[in-house]
Amino acid sequence: KLMGMVLNGGRHVNDPNIIYTKTRKVVAKVKHGEQMKINLDGEYGGDAPMTFVNLRQHIEMFANVDEIPDKALSVPEDIAEKAEGQNENNNDK
Repeated sequence: KLMGMVLNGGRHVNDPNIIYTKTRKVVAKVKHGEQMKINLDGEYGGDAPMTFVNLRQHIEMFANVDEIPDKALSVPEDIAEKAEGQNENNNDK
């Protein structure tokens, strides 16, 4: 159910089972005697407690664009228009 909402315009953020917030830092803690396993992009990342900090603009990506087909470097027009419309809607909030 949630994945369908994600793919259908990001409506999963309004689901009552989702806590959606923007923050610079998140701390995952457990109550005494309990355990919480942390999932990092589908992989086991250790047990809580754990602190996550957004290192804004911290990732640099490099590519040999001469070796990448042109169609892989561009977004189809219909998808670009849809994304642009969603950005405009998000900026209105």
